[in-house]
Amino acid sequence: MLTSKYIDHFLDEVTVWQKKLSTADQVIGIWLEVQRTWSHLESIFIDSEDIRAQLPQDAERFDNIDSDFKVWAQCAFPRTVYLRFLFLQLKS
Repeated sequence: MLTSKYIDHFLDEVTVWQKKLSTADQVIGIWLEVQRTWSHLESIFIDSEDIRAQLPQDAERFDNIDSDFKVWAQCAFPRTVYLRFLFLQLKS
């Protein structure tokens, strides 16, 4: 769109939206990486009693952080539903 000959009239608005969408893309990318990493750590610390026994302090630390992470994930879920709705509105 930035290469359109009619961009001058909309340049400010397009630039603002470009920044917003770029930020949203970065946040979603980071969130997906956090979820992948967390899934890996969950399989290590939640599913393995042997590791929990060998690393009791780390397991306790993980449990505390895990509870915080789950709260953050629950807070983020309604926002992802809203983002999907917004995306569908923009797409149509």
